[in-house]
Amino acid sequence: NALLTDIRFVDVSHGWILGQMGTILHTNDSGQHWIPQVSGTNGTLYSGMFLTSELGWVVGSRGVILKTLDGGETWSDQVSGTTADLFGVQFLDDRHGWAIGALGVILVSSDGGASWTIQESNNPATFFDIFFMDKLAGWVVGTQGTIFQTLDGGHSWVDRTRPCGSPCIKPADLVDIHFSSALSGKIVGERGTVLVTEDAGFSWVELEALNTENLYGLSMPTSHQGFAVGDHGTVIEIFSSSP
Repeated sequence: NALLTDIRFVDVSHGWILGQMGTILHTNDSGQHWIPQVSGTNGTLYSGMFLTSELGWVVGSRGVILKTLDGGETWSDQVSGTTADLFGVQFLDDRHGWAIGALGVILVSSDGGASWTIQESNNPATFFDIFFMDKLAGWVVGTQGTIFQTLDGGHSWVDRTRPCGSPCIKPADLVDIHFSSALSGKIVGERGTVLVTEDAGFSWVELEALNTENLYGLSMPTSHQGFAVGDHGTVIEIFSSSP
């Protein structure tokens, strides 16, 4: 009866579900059956990233990072160097990856997660999601409208957070980010917030909210069409002005 926090499929057959109390469930038959895997932790696992049906990573509370080389039959604990909760992870290949979380933590690995280095965001925000287009260009989003961009693989981060309006109310937490091309990206978050960029994330425009339900998930089938989901069964379709 654990709370389930994330689901990831690497192909039509192989998928994983993550959750509280170290929960990892695996399917190799398109979700017809789910088999528990032993994670070795009792903390909450928040996010996963799988490159193949054998190779993947998951991150969670208290700085936990786990890696599997055999589809989750075994999971090895990687030393993250932080005790902050980690909410997002992305690997571009079997060596280059990033993890993000509370207290402005951004971690980078260039050896498949065997070692991690903390990158300086100089921001106390909690980061909820990360997206790298390639080894250089990436973004993170988090609490109170935080948006950070890097163009050098995370060695330096530039604050792209939108200015607070007048009168200034608490900016919405931003939860999910996705780029469908090098220029076109979208962000969703609290209170129905949808932000769109057509210039590689240098500037962001807020779309008129269709409702005020919190949005947590985002998928971009094409560069100009997306879907977001959130509280109370909310599903919205997002269109971009670009062709």
